[in-house]
Amino acid sequence: MGKGLVVVGLTMLLAACAPSSMEEFRREGEAISRKFTEQLQRIETREDLVKALPEIKKHYEEIVDLMIEVNAFKEEHFGEAIDTYYSTDNLASEALMMEVKRIYRLEGGRELMESAQRESLFRLDAVLGN
Repeated sequence: MGKGLVVVGLTMLLAACAPSSMEEFRREGEAISRKFTEQLQRIETREDLVKALPEIKKHYEEIVDLMIEVNAFKEEHFGEAIDTYYSTDNLASEALMMEVKRIYRLEGGRELMESAQRESLFRLDAVLGN
């Protein structure tokens, strides 16, 4: 019985932490983008990139996890008015894109970044069925 209470407690805690609106998903996405951007800004050389690959993979996993959650949220709230238009400015996303482009220009940067995101994208494709 003790284990059952722990499982129920953890489930409730996780459910309470899950975003409950598209705005919350946006804020979480912006936070992930900012952390990822900060990680990439510290990379100056190919060697830095190679050392950072495990963390970069984690950031890609976070992004994919969020995308899967958003998709599930939309399916769960089918028919409800869900604002998918991003009325807030996308500075965090744009900053991340600029850093990714900069990293791509490093020797072998594109290949290393693509290898870091490969597993996450396969998982996203498998879950969303695209």
